[in-house]
Amino acid sequence: MTARMRIGALLLGPVCLLGAAEAQAAPVCSNTPGANDRIVCLESGANDIDIDLTNPAIATSVATEHGVHARHTNTGTGGIDINVAGGSISATGGMGFRIQQLGTGGASVVLTRGVEVMGSGYGVYGSVENTANEATISVNAMGGSVSATNGLGVFVRSRGTGGVDVDLAGVAVSTVGGTGFHGVRAEHTGPGGTGADIDVEGGSISTTGRNAYGVSGDTRGGTVSIGLTDVIVSTEGTNAYGVYGLVSNVAGQAVSIAVTRGSVSTEGLAAHAIF
Repeated sequence: MTARMRIGALLLGPVCLLGAAEAQAAPVCSNTPGANDRIVCLESGANDIDIDLTNPAIATSVATEHGVHARHTNTGTGGIDINVAGGSISATGGMGFRIQQLGTGGASVVLTRGVEVMGSGYGVYGSVENTANEATISVNAMGGSVSATNGLGVFVRSRGTGGVDVDLAGVAVSTVGGTGFHGVRAEHTGPGGTGADIDVEGGSISTTGRNAYGVSGDTRGGTVSIGLTDVIVSTEGTNAYGVYGLVSNVAGQAVSIAVTRGSVSTEGLAAHAIF
């Protein structure tokens, strides 16, 4: 990944923001961050944002600083593609990953070789904000873990018409604290579209807190499909949900929930295993 820019107001490619003086991890737009760096890539032109990291060791503890932050603000088709193989991303004052697509391109996060992600508020956050966006936003992870304090483990949302896909294999997802937080959530709030799809094989998902959700899918367009195979889901708290699916404002659409082996357990007043 190359950050193309020149001095002045004209931005020609992904650029790196300079952080505040108190920042403990310097913001860089690079595939080879240093020991005290975090990734910040912003694009206001038509270029793609491509981030490829191998065994990173990113750690920041300052409020609102994220481990990996990619934001595309152009209305064109430039996409966001993030690939991380191994290593760790830790942001105890911000999100592990913060992905924002304001254009019409897609957004994809792929984590392989057991990446360890920790965030405050969100472990992995991905959002398509443009209601005219027909592209898919997706998060795929194999092995490793995603944890969040006072927030959501994996949260993927589209306000456009494209689909939302979450695929996890052998990942340990956990959230602790707060109210109304989710282990894994796919949300489609745009007009029409294909809906939200969650597929998890192996691993575990645990949430603790009032109105906590283990796995949830929600759409206002299309269908919700949740498939769990050999997954241990546990929630603890008043009005907690193990697995939850909702289609709203769309006549004739459906929710599909399939649990194969594994288990879904809840503990707390008015808690629900599958709803």
